[in-house]
Amino acid sequence: LSLVHTNQGSPACTVLSFGSRAITHDRGMAEILENNGIDVLLIEEGHISLPPHAHGFIGGASFVYGERICFFGDLDGHPDGKRIRKFILEGGYEAVSLSDEPLFDYGGGIIL
Repeated sequence: LSLVHTNQGSPACTVLSFGSRAITHDRGMAEILENNGIDVLLIEEGHISLPPHAHGFIGGASFVYGERICFFGDLDGHPDGKRIRKFILEGGYEAVSLSDEPLFDYGGGIIL
């Protein structure tokens, strides 16, 4: 592990990380991650609900459970859903939509 400085106040929300891969809409975070050897998929901003805000974030709308990446809502409803699924599969993980509702940012998940 190594500490990396970022000006992002909530990197865990803006980034979904798994293995040596990450997904984000934040170009600044993508650059930092790539400069530190992480394979990054840059996606379109928005399309994740977080009322009353304009949009939520991929990190808050998902969590990693073993070799599965679980999404709060239907990943296929995101314009980059197919690209996200492919990127996750290429990393050796499975993408799981937990409902057929639009993606929703609950702030992440904790497995008990």
